[in-house]
Amino acid sequence: MIAGHSAGGHLAAAMLATDWSKVPGVPADLVKSAYAISGVFDLPPLVTTSINEALRLDAASARGERDELARSTQGSHLHRSRRRRRIAGADPPEPR
Repeated sequence: MIAGHSAGGHLAAAMLATDWSKVPGVPADLVKSAYAISGVFDLPPLVTTSINEALRLDAASARGERDELARSTQGSHLHRSRRRRRIAGADPPEPR
């Protein structure tokens, strides 16, 4: 089980969504469950904030990253498995 808060929540969800059977040298069930606590999943609003100085996202890459994670968390390998998803949050929808 892995867990993360904020950006760590995004990373936890990405690790859970990864199809580890396609990664050589690691077990196919490397990540069995994850807790993504107040994860940062909607990246486009970050493009215009000071946070983006470190992220260096443009609008297209922010949309692409967001959409790829959304697609992969709905992928067939995740739904067929016994992986558990828990997502919790109470942060405001956009950074201030």
